[in-house]
Amino acid sequence: MDHFEIQGPNGCHQCLVFKDLGVSVADVLEDLSNRIRTTRGMPVRTRFPTPVVKSILRQMLQGLAALHDRDIVHGDVQPGNMLAACDDIDSIPLRDLEGHENTMSFPVERLDGQTDK
Repeated sequence: MDHFEIQGPNGCHQCLVFKDLGVSVADVLEDLSNRIRTTRGMPVRTRFPTPVVKSILRQMLQGLAALHDRDIVHGDVQPGNMLAACDDIDSIPLRDLEGHENTMSFPVERLDGQTDK
């Protein structure tokens, strides 16, 4: 929908603005694991069904191809950064929209040697 640039400790970064997005693949997998664990009362290794995985990967690759066609490289492809479209954001409770610590992220290694808080 739009874009802007921001100056950070590792140089200038272009930021892309998209329409409202929903949950990430990582969030859905975590929620699925929690539901199964609650139902069965035991730790489980949760997997998406194969058709769901194929659909997610197909859409992710289509998105990356669209970015690459515009000479844009995504620098952090991971399940926490794969988001579903959200057509009706007003129907989602605010607590579900609030950010949380992404356990799949890695700390930024700054080129200037300083540490982010």
